[in-house]
Amino acid sequence: MAKLSRYFTPTLGKKDKETILTSLGLSGASFRLLENVATQNLFTQNWGETGPKTEITEFSNRGSEVAQIELMEQQISVEHMVWGGASLAFPKEKKLFEAILPYPHALFFTGENKDLNIQFAPEAFSKKMVSLRLLANQLEDALSHFELSVLWIRNSESAFPLLFHFVRKKLIRVGTLSSLLELGAKFEQEGLSPSDLRQFFGTNAAFFSLDLRGSHKPLSPWDSLIGSITQCLTEQSARVVGESLQSIDSPPLLDFEL
Repeated sequence: MAKLSRYFTPTLGKKDKETILTSLGLSGASFRLLENVATQNLFTQNWGETGPKTEITEFSNRGSEVAQIELMEQQISVEHMVWGGASLAFPKEKKLFEAILPYPHALFFTGENKDLNIQFAPEAFSKKMVSLRLLANQLEDALSHFELSVLWIRNSESAFPLLFHFVRKKLIRVGTLSSLLELGAKFEQEGLSPSDLRQFFGTNAAFFSLDLRGSHKPLSPWDSLIGSITQCLTEQSARVVGESLQSIDSPPLLDFEL
């Protein structure tokens, strides 16, 4: 099954990505989205538990008093540097969370590129997003030490397994299979071993648990995800790994303020 991820795992569909968004606790995250091309505002959306609400009035035409109030909200501003007419330019090579999340939440994990200029406001929220991106990159790096890696996303209601295929630390494909639930169930019973992974996949593989249950509920969705990724990276009990294709050390715990 070593080539399973690349050739047979179905790619993630819209419904899968929405399920992952809910599993990560981000479906109800509140933020303001502004999309622009140069100085022209394309649209403004307010996102929350009920989904997006698009505003017709251009943001640039609003009064300074209203604009000042909006600057206090959690906001992501996306400026498209290239206008392709019918479509906007998005990066072809996606990072891990970009590949598994729907628009516009994937934008929060989009790295620097020549086509998009992404800014966050206010300053406290911007710092938090920097920390989140760094942790997300560390998680991807940890998974990329193996040809096949499972990410077991677990919340209080359900679990969602993802299978990542890497070649030379480059993400080639991500998908999900119902049979991966067997590995997750064995992990929950503390019975999953490296030999189980090798037998299942036919190669050295890894299993990482991203647990969002219980302890992070008082926090915002972003803080909860930061805490869960940190736990996944630093606690040995959150992962089961075979022999790495490359040497792997426990990623360092970032020193940041929430």
